[in-house]
Amino acid sequence: MKDQKPMEKLIYLILSEEFKREILPDFWLVTITGIKVSSDKSWWDVYISNMPENRNIIDFLNSKIWHFQSKVNKKIQKMKIPKLRFNYDWSWEFAASLENLF
Repeated sequence: MKDQKPMEKLIYLILSEEFKREILPDFWLVTITGIKVSSDKSWWDVYISNMPENRNIIDFLNSKIWHFQSKVNKKIQKMKIPKLRFNYDWSWEFAASLENLF
């Protein structure tokens, strides 16, 4: 797994499609803001933000992780796929707090 960028794009596309198919209660405008492989290549950290802000989305997505992992595994069969982990993306909140300082 030399260059992760194409794999990140593929996982982004697969998960985005699954998010459209899933009914996400109390969440709308769920956005994947980034995907990064862990240093030991055993995890894909998927960063999420949503509007209106509801941090419970991470718990919801992680409760369905087997579903998302199986979809990724089915689409990418030629290699061992790292496990998925969903994380809330705090970067926009940090940027907003900096903007408020100025």
